[in-house]
Amino acid sequence: MSERWAKIHPESWAVRLRNGDVSVWREMLIGRFEGAVQDAQMFGVLGSEDAWRKSDFAYLSVSRRGLLTEAWFYEAMRAKAEGDEPRMREDLRRCVEIGYSSYLEHDIATYLLSERR
Repeated sequence: MSERWAKIHPESWAVRLRNGDVSVWREMLIGRFEGAVQDAQMFGVLGSEDAWRKSDFAYLSVSRRGLLTEAWFYEAMRAKAEGDEPRMREDLRRCVEIGYSSYLEHDIATYLLSERR
């Protein structure tokens, strides 16, 4: 993933978000795994409807709930990669709790929570 991150240019994100480029979101998720994107850059903006509406993320053709579903799912995968099972389960729970069932991440999180006791 480091090779992919090396090709990403975060300084372009604001303009690209305002142009509706959803690939910025994918780049941010990669950046989270690399430790280059902080919680506030994602969860601070997605934390409330008001903050999201005022942000550049509102220009995307993806709902806030969809972004949160993905964010919590991939946070869970990051926790798993770091060996933090309790945090992984909590993040999966948050993903499912959003209730955005049209995303595969929701279904996978539901499955993983049901399989892990």
